[in-house]
Amino acid sequence: MEIREYQPEDCKVFAELFYDTVHSVNARHYTQQQLEAWADGKPDIDAWDESFRRHYTLTALIDGKIAGFGDVDDTGYLDRLYVHRDYQGRGVASALCSMLESRYPDNDITAHASITARPFFEKRGYRMVKEQQVERKGTMLTNFVMVKPALSGITEVIIRSNLDSHMKELKNWLSDTQDVKLEEMSDFFKARLGEYEEHMAVWKKAYEYMGQIVPGSCRNILDLGCGTGLEIDEIRKAGNKGKITGIDMSEDMLGLLQQKHKDVHTICADYFQYDLGSDIYDAAVSFESLHHFKPEKKEELFKKIYRSLRQGGIYIEADYIACCEEEEELLMEVCDSKRKKEQIPDNVFVHFDIPLTAGHEMELLRNAGFEDVHLVCSIEGAAFITGIKR
Repeated sequence: MEIREYQPEDCKVFAELFYDTVHSVNARHYTQQQLEAWADGKPDIDAWDESFRRHYTLTALIDGKIAGFGDVDDTGYLDRLYVHRDYQGRGVASALCSMLESRYPDNDITAHASITARPFFEKRGYRMVKEQQVERKGTMLTNFVMVKPALSGITEVIIRSNLDSHMKELKNWLSDTQDVKLEEMSDFFKARLGEYEEHMAVWKKAYEYMGQIVPGSCRNILDLGCGTGLEIDEIRKAGNKGKITGIDMSEDMLGLLQQKHKDVHTICADYFQYDLGSDIYDAAVSFESLHHFKPEKKEELFKKIYRSLRQGGIYIEADYIACCEEEEELLMEVCDSKRKKEQIPDNVFVHFDIPLTAGHEMELLRNAGFEDVHLVCSIEGAAFITGIKR
């Protein structure tokens, strides 16, 4: 694939591609009357050319043929993004969109997405601001105002605002608890079942964000380490009616989840051992679940998650991330020392935090096959990382 800037001779091809795409790809979501109002085959070529020249406009070519195009203005409004029906599903839209978004890194990027395009934008981190009805030649069409935060704001994610203070507190805590024995994972949570949700309330805003970031179009969602379903509470509040499968080692926690969400399919199992299947889910999520496990276990799991997702599916992780390599190495060393002292085998899960840095966590996801891996934000100590199965 080649992507280059717009040339005036592209305009007529764009117009034909636009008409063909609307009347084929978008036909499953709009009536014939709406399609004709949207694209009547008689665009003002001069006006189009003028707008493409004024905007930052890109042309995607495959084997020398125009496969798609897109343009964005200097406010960050992504005006058009269309891919020829013969080149759908080949990464053309993603490649164009990435380049258009990066043109104005200090601007939020806004798009008015069709019903058809909404899932694509959601998986790229756009949030729906509102659904609206727009008039075209006396006919009303539904689309969605969607916004993606400025790239410059996303890239500077702060895990800990004061590293020195955090590391000092961590070392003091490790010193104070050096004689406290490790607890087996399921025993730890069973002993604290009654206070679990109150304890996790510290991440209330992060749970709310999880509900918002899961694409509303997802029909099948996997929740790894779902516990009592706090993130599921928020996914449902956000209006997602998709089928949710929750997997957790604690039967007691799953019992509480089912009291709240009888429609959720629950599996009491070790997600490292359980067969997650292939090409099943549109999204997989985990919330504060994976920071107890070593990198090799995580990478093994990430590969299973990748296989379980459909093409275009998204993995969303919200977890404790080490602020620096010193924190990562220190906690790993302490955990290994305690295991050795207490003669606990490696295959026994214990409740002790051994988080990785964001860089190391994202590297594991990329190794598992995920693309577009991003550290999105950190909310109350829960760092959100996403990856897409292309």
